[in-house]
Parts: sequence; structure tokens; C-alpha cells
Amino acid sequence: PAADPARFRVGPPPATVPQPVPQPAAAFRQLPPGARVVFLGDQMTDRETHILLANQALGTLPGRPLLLNGGECLPLFFTNAHVEAALLPLRPTHAIVEFGSEAASYELPSTPEAFRAGVGRLLDRLAAEKITAIVELGHPLGRNRPPADHERLDEYNRHLRTLAAARNLRVIDPAPRFRAAEETGATLLTPNGRSPTFVGCQLLAATVLEGLGYPNLAVPSHVKGEMLPGAVRDWQVRIVPGGERLTTETAAALRPGDGWRAVSIPMPPDPLQRRMADQSHFAPSRERLRGFATGLPVPAGGSVYAVGSVDSPRERPACVNVGGSLRAVWLNGEKVFEHPELWNGWHAGKDRVPVKLVAGRNHLVVEAGNHFFLSVTDAADWALPFPSPE
Repeated sequence: PAADPARFRVGPPPATVPQPVPQPAAAFRQLPPGARVVFLGDQMTDRETHILLANQALGTLPGRPLLLNGGECLPLFFTNAHVEAALLPLRPTHAIVEFGSEAASYELPSTPEAFRAGVGRLLDRLAAEKITAIVELGHPLGRNRPPADHERLDEYNRHLRTLAAARNLRVIDPAPRFRAAEETGATLLTPNGRSPTFVGCQLLAATVLEGLGYPNLAVPSHVKGEMLPGAVRDWQVRIVPGGERLTTETAAALRPGDGWRAVSIPMPPDPLQRRMADQSHFAPSRERLRGFATGLPVPAGGSVYAVGSVDSPRERPACVNVGGSLRAVWLNGEKVFEHPELWNGWHAGKDRVPVKLVAGRNHLVVEAGNHFFLSVTDAADWALPFPSPE
């Protein structure tokens, strides 16, 4: 069932949000055809609403860039292991680096000097890998944030401009759109004063499109909740209040029966969620439509065990893609994934693991928190799929 698009909107409808004066397309050089653009950032990037809107706006334009979400996979204190495991397998040609607003308003934020050093190190590593960076400035914070946060963000943005200028990189700035929309009374940020509402995400999507060389594309009024490729659709699920961790032996011994329930993907929208405005641009109902199991009644400290399968006509290499609070995956009795110690996001495909499928039925066991995503695809470097026509 379709989600109600109006539920994901806070403030005046997008039609009331002023748009910048149309720009000559020649002023915004488009990326080469087939460019692979990975987004690197923080929680806003991980939740990916603005990325999905930009992807949807691009539609099936010829030569359009392919968009990949790296989410929080590459923090500013990254290691070589981060780069090799989470970034290089995606084969990006470009990266949109969108750190700033959230980092400036952390409870224990980095100093402007440390922020500059971290971003500079990231930009240098991208250049060493022949990945061209596009620098996105932090969007304005809410008036309810402490003055120190605003001052810190100004310093962060100044450093971002300096770093980009030294490397001759594109810079995109959401501030003009945010300030123009604020004058209409539109609600662009959630009560925490830093996370964009849906309308704020629309403005960020317009900023991203400008950075990709498409300054005048219309931003959609809602996100399509389309099933992601390869999502495993049928699960038997058991809630474990104590949160006992599975081992390879106990995972192999699981047999669904009493106390288990069937979960089919896509799960129907949660009745309570359908009545609530999305204040944080994090839309569980939308994610259900894309292949997530969400809202599982797992008590604090508990776990969910899930058993499923995927059929293959022959033995072949494949990739297991995970998301949500998924902790571990076993395929045909072998543990193929365990969540890394460093949190690397929530979005679908945050971890992508090469595996080998056998001919016939392949047995899957999952251990997770109260939500998870798992798909099986031929390749590990899939981009966000082209949206289907309206």
C-alpha cells in the first residue's frame, strides 16, 4: 500500500517555498555521462531523503549521474580500512562531501581547526583515489541553537570554502535557499534546530542538483517508496527479549515454530506512523516500502532472529547488502557479516558483503535490533535505482 506523501511534509506545502531565479545551464557544468557520485557525510546523509529526491528529479535523463549513498561510512577520523571496505568497492568517480551543520552542533564538537584538518585529509585521500570531490557547505542552523553553534558553523563553512578553493573544487551552498524559504514562514528544521524537515530536504536536493550541473530541475513533492532490488521478502521472525547473541552453532540450530511469526516485505504501513507528521525526515513507512522490516516489537536490550531464503538457478557470486540495526548474517550456515564496531549508518546497503550462492535454495539467518534490511544482488556497487515513471 502506498504511503501518504503529505505525512512526510512539515510546514507550508512545497509550492509555497520560493525557488531561486532560474540559472543558465551553461553556468553549471554537468558531470561526465555515467559519473558515479557517492555521498559522504553524517546522519543527514545516512537518512538520504534529499538524495532520494535528487535521484527522483534526475529520472531517466540521458547521461545522468548514478547516485550512491555512503552515509556515515567515512567519518573524518577514517582509517585505510574504512576507505578500502566502504568506499572503493562502490567505484565512485565523484564524492559530495556534506559535513558541517551536524558536526557544528554536536555536544562535544570538533574545534574549527580540527574540522579543517579532518576534511582536508578526506579531500586529499579522495584526490589520491582519483575521486573528484564536490564540497557542500553546512545549511543554516535554527535560532534555538546556542550562539556558539552558529559561530562554529560559520567557521566550518569558511574552512570548507578555503579547502575547496585550494583544490579548485565545486562548492554548493544551501544557505540562499534556506534564507529565502525562512522568510515565507516555512518550517525547514525540526525542533532540534539542525535536522532538516521534508521541506528542508527539498531545498538540499535542489542544492545537490545544482552541484551536479542540473540547476533548474523541479524537485519532487514526495519520495517514491519503491522496493530496492534483491530485497528478501519472506521472513520468519522471533523476538528475543534478553538479546542473547547468536553463534554459528545456535544460528544453525534455529527452527521456526511456536513463538515465531511470518513477516512479508513490504510490511504494511504502521497505523500510528500514518497519523504522525515526519518531524525528522526519517520515514519508517517509506523505508518499509523500500524493503525494510521496521517497528518490530523488540524490548530494550532485546534482539530479533529472522530466518529466510533466496533461490538461485546456479552456483554464482553475489552480494549481501544490509541496513538498519542488523547485527549479523549467516548464509548456508556460514557467518558472512558482523556489524563493525564503528557505527556506519542505517541506510540500505551501508554494508555490502561478497558471497557465493549455491544452486537452489540458500538459507539465511539474521540477528538484528527492531529493524533490518537485507537484499541479495549480483554486484556490490549498485547505485540508487532509476525511479519508475509516475
